[in-house]
Amino acid sequence: MVKEWAQMTAQEKLDERFRRFISTENREFVNPEAKQKYHDKATRIVNALKMQPVDKIPVIAPDISFTLAGRNLRDAMYDFKEAVPIYVNFLKNVDEDIFNLAYIPSGKVYDLIDLRQYKWPGHGLPVDYPDYQYVDNEWVKADEYGELIHDTNRFVWTKYIPRLMGTFEPLVPFFDLSGAMGGGGGDFALMTVLQKLTPEFFTSIQKFAEAGKELQQWGMATMQVYAEAEKLGFPLMMLGVVPLGAAPFDDIGNMIRGTRGVLMDMYRNPEKLLETEEFFLQRTLAAIKRFEGPSGFPIASLAIHKGGDEFMSDKQFATFYWPAFKKVLEGIIDLGYMPLVGAEGYCDTRLEYFNEMPKGSVFWHLENTDMFRAKKIIGDRFCIGGGLKYSQFVTDRPDEIKKRCKELIEVCGKGNGYIISSGGLFGVAPGGKLENVQAVLEAAKEYSH
Repeated sequence: MVKEWAQMTAQEKLDERFRRFISTENREFVNPEAKQKYHDKATRIVNALKMQPVDKIPVIAPDISFTLAGRNLRDAMYDFKEAVPIYVNFLKNVDEDIFNLAYIPSGKVYDLIDLRQYKWPGHGLPVDYPDYQYVDNEWVKADEYGELIHDTNRFVWTKYIPRLMGTFEPLVPFFDLSGAMGGGGGDFALMTVLQKLTPEFFTSIQKFAEAGKELQQWGMATMQVYAEAEKLGFPLMMLGVVPLGAAPFDDIGNMIRGTRGVLMDMYRNPEKLLETEEFFLQRTLAAIKRFEGPSGFPIASLAIHKGGDEFMSDKQFATFYWPAFKKVLEGIIDLGYMPLVGAEGYCDTRLEYFNEMPKGSVFWHLENTDMFRAKKIIGDRFCIGGGLKYSQFVTDRPDEIKKRCKELIEVCGKGNGYIISSGGLFGVAPGGKLENVQAVLEAAKEYSH
């Protein structure tokens, strides 16, 4: 008798998600060969995550799709509907083991909402710039912590969102319509509302409506790319499908206080910072409950941004970062997912903390951390990924790439639990050379045994 989902343990739920991930039932493929390829690749990925023997080391390749097509990031941001043939061509040339569509935002949506959090090609950056950049600003001031926590809706509506999106500013007066009640009659109450309907209000509403339509089209194009990839026999990472939160410290540092602000708060406002972390932690734990039902996506992605060696001391990490982040990871694991943690930057002194998680419960994807040290400290308890840098795909020769892969496979692949990949959390490598990506795929076949 099959257990009901609610009666399963966290491990049983994860195993069931893995089973559904591998299964080819109810999936469409271009031919029987693609169906078999999907099964083999998905099995290879799952076995690596479970630290079981694999027929070869799995590979997650960097995204060089638009480079291959002779297009730049701005082309992608403003005409993503052309992405389907571009990615189909990419996958025909890059036989990686799992496909993840790098996040490419809509430039049209950013323009319509007047987004101030980012600069992108043609908007604060040269039109041929290969990436977009976050604007590291203090979107919330140190003396606004209390207002954020204790009157969240008012603060977000009247201060936070208008600071991020210029188009939202004309809507601020509509947060409080209490004046529309009572008075000398219904017509006077109605006038209270109508007086706020400025021309700027209607312009904002129109822009948000256009942005919503654009996002729908963007989402449809994204899902079509995923569908075509799966038809060709590629399992899908789909990092954004299960967005189960982030480290509360990063929520504050990235989106609220900015890097300088949150680092200063560790010294000037430590109690208020910890109180706000608890606020974000509880919101995150409540939000992830939305994803507790069964699905075929076993991986939930999140990243370490400001918890690396270069941002804070070991004592600060133990106080301000790890305790709350560990609870987020535990909450995700309890739902039957395996967190994929993109440990960005250098996390060499954090590896011992990672070992506090249950064995085999997390996939640690490491950007600049010493892979050989990571294998020694956590590699017998968790699957690890990484070892290559995006820059290598631009500057190195194929033989240099293969040499590095051979070293990684011989050390990190020993005893199972290794996926060879590059950079941060699986993104774009602008200017990357196809022969270098293919060198990684060749190395995985040649050196895995």
